[in-house]
Amino acid sequence: MSVSAPRPEFVVFAPPYDPNVGGYIALHYLCHLLNEVGYKAHLVPFFNSAEISPIDSDSLVTKLLDQRAEIQKNNYTVNAAWNTPIYRRPWRGIAKRDDLVVVYPEVVFGNPLRAKNVARWLLHDPGFHNKQVYFVPGEVHFRYLEMHRPVPVPWIEVAEQLLTVTYVPWEHYQPPPAGSPRKGTAYLLRKGKGKPLVHNLTDSVQVDGMSHAQIGEIFRRVQTFITYDTRTLYAYLAAIAGADSVIVPDHGIDELDWQPEEVLRHGVAYGFDRIEWARSTRHLVSENYQKLAHDSESSVVNFANFWKTRCSKRSDNSPEPRNTLNW
Repeated sequence: MSVSAPRPEFVVFAPPYDPNVGGYIALHYLCHLLNEVGYKAHLVPFFNSAEISPIDSDSLVTKLLDQRAEIQKNNYTVNAAWNTPIYRRPWRGIAKRDDLVVVYPEVVFGNPLRAKNVARWLLHDPGFHNKQVYFVPGEVHFRYLEMHRPVPVPWIEVAEQLLTVTYVPWEHYQPPPAGSPRKGTAYLLRKGKGKPLVHNLTDSVQVDGMSHAQIGEIFRRVQTFITYDTRTLYAYLAAIAGADSVIVPDHGIDELDWQPEEVLRHGVAYGFDRIEWARSTRHLVSENYQKLAHDSESSVVNFANFWKTRCSKRSDNSPEPRNTLNW
């Protein structure tokens, strides 16, 4: 009688929890949902990674090792309401486990935990934030949305399924009573910092760095929210709160290139000339995001099942689809 392979366990490589940074929320929420659907998942605190070669100086190696030791000693912020335990076993043991999958966001350089099973989660286009990518053969890339573009290299496997995990702080973005006065604008730079400012800054409130409570209060009273960051949840939160929400387009990127899925264009104007269309579809945004939040659990189950099948093949001594680098 054959013995079924054990369920894989998961480690999510994540910065400390920050309720105002969408990528950090997504990583912690993924860990929470994996635990909620019956798998074991832990967090490993994010640290800077780099490729180390024999010609590197001893000081670089020492600096990296000191940083990792310091992270392990310091407090690490989590969301107290979520099930996100920290991985307390020695990190060195991760490299020896066939049943453990490490999830890295696209900004992580290489495979710093030397895991045998690597899931690279594309929360943005690779290279956007740090202008460089270093991925290893054998890892599997999962896109957050269809719009996220994987690196087109033959030795990276891109999963057909998406890994979409959506958490919306609804309590801060409920619209005010119908007929409430609205006036002025608010704007966001974030990943659009450096783009020319194209709106009137007189009495315009910049919301970068504010809390959800502060931003929600502003969205409930301004007429228009303008974001220079073309990929931010705040564009949809503004629409949920009842404001006109405008994305300032990136040069050379048309609306369909920005977001090919119509359901994710609802309520948001890609350019000021699309405000009327955004208003006409704004009532759909809350429903769309409620569905995304509801579907997050199914997306996580599909992700876990992918790795359950992959790890089972390894335990059966089946040929691996690709080999990781020999660290």
